[in-house]
Amino acid sequence: MKLSGINKASRTGITVEWQGEQVQVWYDTSRYTTDFEDAVKGLQEEDVRSAEQWATVLSLVVDWDVTDEAENHLPVTVETIATLPVPFLMAVSKAVLGDLSPNAQRATGSPRGSFARR
Repeated sequence: MKLSGINKASRTGITVEWQGEQVQVWYDTSRYTTDFEDAVKGLQEEDVRSAEQWATVLSLVVDWDVTDEAENHLPVTVETIATLPVPFLMAVSKAVLGDLSPNAQRATGSPRGSFARR
């Protein structure tokens, strides 16, 4: 099998519950690589403070149906991430990582969790 076939983009959609609303999120399973794991290795939720760090954590996400007040689509960018509440970003990241490996046995780390293996 060719590397291009293994790394072929695969868009998967999930629903994330947030404050009584449903947010549709699409992520690319081909982005879940050892490079991604290395980038988030050791990051604890309490350590992720900047929009750039959140962009790394959310780099699997390719789209969502988040809009501004005028119903304009907000892309998944550092600029958009910087305007969103951290608990929302946590909910999205946990939902994506949970969907990637729903039956995986998780090690217990920090009481607040870890992004590297959830």
